[in-house]
Amino acid sequence: MKKEAYAIRKRRKFVYEKEEKKKAGVKELSKFGKYYLKFKFPLVVVCFLLLLSGAISIISPIYAGKMIALFGDNFDQQKIIIYALVILGLSVIMNIVHLFINRIWTFISTNSTYFITKDLTYKLNRISQASLDSAGSGTFTTRMYGDVSVVSSAPLQIADFVTSAFSAVGFVTYLFTMNIWVGVYVFVYLFSTIFLEFHRINTRQKNNKVIRKVSERESSLRNENIRGIKDLRGINASDRVVDKSLEITQEKGEYQLSSSYRMTTIRLATNLVRRVLDFSLIALCVWLVLNKQIEIATFIIVYNFKDRIVGFSNYVVNIKDYFSDCCLSAQRLNEIFDDKKYPREKFGDVDIESFSGTIEFKNVRFGYTAKEEILKGVDLKINPNTITSIVGESGSGKSTIINLITKLYTLKKDSGEILFDGIDINSLTEQSLRGNICTISQNPYIFNMSVEENLKLAKPNATKKELEEVLERVNILDFVNTLPKKLKSKLGENGIKVSGGQKQRLAIARALLTDAKVLLLDEATSALDNLNQKAIKDVVKELSKTHTVIMVAHRLSTVVDSDNIIVIKDGKVYAQGTHDELMGGCEYYKNLYIEEDLKNLS
Repeated sequence: MKKEAYAIRKRRKFVYEKEEKKKAGVKELSKFGKYYLKFKFPLVVVCFLLLLSGAISIISPIYAGKMIALFGDNFDQQKIIIYALVILGLSVIMNIVHLFINRIWTFISTNSTYFITKDLTYKLNRISQASLDSAGSGTFTTRMYGDVSVVSSAPLQIADFVTSAFSAVGFVTYLFTMNIWVGVYVFVYLFSTIFLEFHRINTRQKNNKVIRKVSERESSLRNENIRGIKDLRGINASDRVVDKSLEITQEKGEYQLSSSYRMTTIRLATNLVRRVLDFSLIALCVWLVLNKQIEIATFIIVYNFKDRIVGFSNYVVNIKDYFSDCCLSAQRLNEIFDDKKYPREKFGDVDIESFSGTIEFKNVRFGYTAKEEILKGVDLKINPNTITSIVGESGSGKSTIINLITKLYTLKKDSGEILFDGIDINSLTEQSLRGNICTISQNPYIFNMSVEENLKLAKPNATKKELEEVLERVNILDFVNTLPKKLKSKLGENGIKVSGGQKQRLAIARALLTDAKVLLLDEATSALDNLNQKAIKDVVKELSKTHTVIMVAHRLSTVVDSDNIIVIKDGKVYAQGTHDELMGGCEYYKNLYIEEDLKNLS
């Protein structure tokens, strides 16, 4: 079993490393420069303050060295006090400078985060439905929160690095002026520690990308577990999803543990090498003091401030590590921005000034995957100001027709035509298409907002009177008035505080506020009782005088009053007509209707 588990981990590692083989570079990060350049003046001020901080960090040890030197044979109490006051003054200035740097940068970072998040959110809302389906919500959630935070802090980290480098170079130069051998040794010391740290970081990063990939899967599954917990409980499958989640968590833990073991070994070796370098520095300085090439005070200065060099070497490596993560985060965000990995929805440039409501399918063929074709040459025409119902067995392609009408999925070239008032759907602007269509699904999403806020998503400037009228039309106003805060009452995530039938009536009310020319009801009355279903049917009948109404239904009793019923079978239009015409001339429809009657009786 151990051998099998090891082989599985090896295969997983190969797959993930192959997927992440493309390295993120500076070019990926540079694309975000436009967000920081919105704040040019604050950036200039921060850069000036960082340079001032770097200059102070060079001057401080010089004065400290001069002060320490005066404690020798040339003891000078007055100068020592003066140097001490200078060091104190520099320290105060440094703290004030850092205070302003932090405040200004917080302003820049907060605002750049806002603008990146804003553009990313709009971009996510434009990603094609197929891309959203295949990637999973966890993929975009981790990028929205984690990667944006990393990228927005990049300029300060880079500026900090430049300042620290300026300070370190200045200090090493100062040591060269004191004694060339000390300067050379500290220079070697610096690059030796940087080399050791690079080796440690490079080792850690080998598994870092893999762990990120597994974390996305883990996050996605956990999100789905929370969102689908009612259904999981309904089929007694909660434990199985937890087990699957724990399996992914264990997989991530194995990578983290393996990486931790290697990191600990390398860290111990690095610390040992540093201790040897410290000993060598002491030995060198002892030899130089004995040969009267440096004074004891100089040795004290060098030894006391060598940790600054070690600190800089650590910072160099950390900034490299951070920069690699930052470029990777930028790459992951750019995958959303550049439309290649996650293509966005595409619309045309033709506007329909006055849409009559005529929709036509001509030999439409479509499948969600290349291997399976759902629609196999559908021809149909939906006339304006009518009720058209689409019926058929599960999997026949009814909901797929609705998805294509709303362009949730795009019809490929040479796969037929979908026409709106004779214009190809792919030629229409988004507003011409979706501004004229409103869909109510079988499981409508009710947001964790108040009743009023949910309704105003469809019409932001709706008055209280309009809201109450539309709620009255769908027979739910009385219920809303029983809520503690009436229209201001919160409904919970996905309307958890209301029943399925109430959610559907709220969704229908929301749709009515849009005043769209085409109203699509995809099993929208399935959760309603007979009384409420009749109320909605009356509303729909009234709407059909000025709107095109398209209904997808399993319950054929809800479509008997339709002007036209289109029967779908095996991905094709099998028959169409009124209920009476189909009952008399379509055996397949008649059997479906009779089967439903028998189910209702039983």
